[in-house]
Amino acid sequence: MIKRIIQLFHNLIGKGTLPDDGAQKGKADTGISSAADLSRPGQAHQEESVIQTLDRKAFERIVNESLNRERETGCLLVCDVDRCKEINDTYGHDTGDAVLVRVGDVLRSIFEDCICFGSFDGDVFALWLSETSGDSAGDIRRRVGIVNDRLLHPTGELPPVSVSAGAVFYKSGDDCKTLVQRAYKALYIVKGSGRCGCEVWR
Repeated sequence: MIKRIIQLFHNLIGKGTLPDDGAQKGKADTGISSAADLSRPGQAHQEESVIQTLDRKAFERIVNESLNRERETGCLLVCDVDRCKEINDTYGHDTGDAVLVRVGDVLRSIFEDCICFGSFDGDVFALWLSETSGDSAGDIRRRVGIVNDRLLHPTGELPPVSVSAGAVFYKSGDDCKTLVQRAYKALYIVKGSGRCGCEVWR
């Protein structure tokens, strides 16, 4: 099973789906990083049921397109994989890579209503949920809790892991860059208070 997961990850890397952890830090983003064409950036893709993984540049572009369509509600969520370096050091990079694939899969399954899914710097995932207001803050925290419960109790051979998450809701005048900045502020609060949780930035 673990060999199949690792092979899947390397296949995805070969197609540009996820950035190689560390190798991509500090490099300019070049666009969509998945082989699939299912990101739903416009009306023609609205009925697609699978969301591709985007790099930061493509993610920001699609979120801004969403906002420009006058969707004045939405939640941007950033999720950092806790102690990713420790996992790589203890279990090896192949296992660390498989863990990242697992985290991405769990996030997609719990936040299946996200219209845009990105990977920043290898171990940070970003999600955009349109038509989601601040009244949903409790639900966002609840779903991050479910994600962590699944990751901390793996059924296969992968080690347990958790994520720290920061969420922010759209305010008039926001673009993706300002949303990401505030979401990271919320994320840093979680990282500084013990990890494995979710903070909503007000």
